[in-house]
Amino acid sequence: MSFPNWAPPEIIEYLTELSDYRRLGVLSEDEAAITLRFHEMWTRLITRTEMELVWRFIIGLDNQVICTLRTNGGLIATVNRAMRNYEENPKFTQRGYKEEMQEIARLADILARKLSKFSNAGASYNPFPLHSLLDSEQIERARLMMHPDILSRRRTLAPFSLTYYLPAIDKQLTRLSKNAIEEAVQQSNKLRLPRKVNDKNTFRTYFTKVIVDFFFITYADYSPSRIAIFCSVALDDPDITPNLVGKIFPLGNEEKEMLKLNKAQPED
Repeated sequence: MSFPNWAPPEIIEYLTELSDYRRLGVLSEDEAAITLRFHEMWTRLITRTEMELVWRFIIGLDNQVICTLRTNGGLIATVNRAMRNYEENPKFTQRGYKEEMQEIARLADILARKLSKFSNAGASYNPFPLHSLLDSEQIERARLMMHPDILSRRRTLAPFSLTYYLPAIDKQLTRLSKNAIEEAVQQSNKLRLPRKVNDKNTFRTYFTKVIVDFFFITYADYSPSRIAIFCSVALDDPDITPNLVGKIFPLGNEEKEMLKLNKAQPED
């Protein structure tokens, strides 16, 4: 397949890799399905003519930012991860997510207090050592991460070393409970959860917010027109317009000030 001369070489290279994976037949059924979706989406993004100016904008900034197209935090990974996360993770409204975190915190705190009876320093027997919860593959990965001078000759020491170096389960659950309480409060700032998880446009809203976030943080850019083109082509949804982007993600005063400051910075 031929691509226009403005298509980023990094995306073409990525599409070639996806084609190779599909051709070799090494993917599971689920992986094959999402790989096909990625292939179709990125093909649209570098063949639709309306994307030319969007890519010229991105490429013009790509060598000035840390997260270039193919880095882990770059555009390809961000878009793909957003799609995977939406499909693979449970769906919650903001209220539902807060309630779930609060319940996790409550249960973790109860379990931590019960387990602490067995894991205090003076306890004669701990029936729940950390390494007892790890399988052989997890232990092997942990062993490779430890200092080779300590464990290279005594592989059987790995699980006991984990118990020695890592905090007891009750301590971890106490931290988990604290983290869950904090997450219940802060989640709206971090996840941009939908208000209606069963609405037919929920994924479109979620995806658009992810792209707005990425452009804003990575490129210091907020252009409803540019974002609408990208999202419309990516999802093959002509109903995504600049006006819709503005409604989905209206800028607050803080974001507006950040954009002004960025534009005021002298170029290198």
